[in-house]
Amino acid sequence: MDLQINCPAKVNLFLYVQPPVEGFHPICSFMHTIGWYDSLHIRRAERFSFHVSGMAVPAGSDNLVVRAVACFARHFLDGRLPRLRVSLHKRIPHAAGLGGGSADAAMMARFLAAWHGCSLHREFMQDFVRSCGCDTAFFFSSGSALVSGRGEDVRPLPFSLSLPVLVIKPTQGLATSGVYHKWDEDNPLPAARSNRPCSLPPALGRDVSAAELGAVMHNDLQQAAFSLCPDLARIATAVPEPFSRRLMLSGSGSALYVVLEPDERAAVPSIIAHLPGGLVEKSILTKFIAIGTDQFTSFLQRGKQTT
Repeated sequence: MDLQINCPAKVNLFLYVQPPVEGFHPICSFMHTIGWYDSLHIRRAERFSFHVSGMAVPAGSDNLVVRAVACFARHFLDGRLPRLRVSLHKRIPHAAGLGGGSADAAMMARFLAAWHGCSLHREFMQDFVRSCGCDTAFFFSSGSALVSGRGEDVRPLPFSLSLPVLVIKPTQGLATSGVYHKWDEDNPLPAARSNRPCSLPPALGRDVSAAELGAVMHNDLQQAAFSLCPDLARIATAVPEPFSRRLMLSGSGSALYVVLEPDERAAVPSIIAHLPGGLVEKSILTKFIAIGTDQFTSFLQRGKQTT
């Protein structure tokens, strides 16, 4: 067996934050996956091992992939770790609000479930979210969903977008806890905080234009992130019209993204040329994508033929 599983990043097309409950902020968010991937390379082995390349991230029990494997083993393998060599190649930056670590964990669990023929029951998912974080629940969807509660309540949407997306990763990252703490400081009164029902605007659908999408894009955390990292505001201000009207912070940041019309790809070099030098680590042109189960099916079929 020699398999590769792609683990996509996500962006938040809107993100509304509510007052904290028991230390957690309930949210309402429209999340969508994009074509920027980490990859999991999986082989049979005499015992379980885990390796990381591409970026300096933990390779031990603090890594969400290792936690995902341990959680799966507790529920389905009598606590025995699978005899696999798992190599994670990181491309999605951390501290960026793109959900890279959450995607890695969820894709690992989805692979293990497919390989062992397991249905991921409610008890597993509850334990998994506690072990690996609330954002992981989204990555068990097809890549387009309304997410509420602490992030564990996921309502898959019946469509996926395909518009181009320019992701701008600043050199500085942001800690999620710090951004939420700043938001709390800036919104001390419950009356000043958002308390909207979590629903999708009727205008949104598969064939929505970038301009229509831009009209509903919103992030309650954006101002807090800009306050903590003024370079983000400098980058956002440098993006020219009309693209600045479709620019948004993803999650708690620090990554920004711009939604483009299909015929605006040629404008990307000009947008990047406007960005202030030294403040941007990387800019990636990609698009919205769906998470297909075919990657598990086709890889598993191929893997079993070569086992």
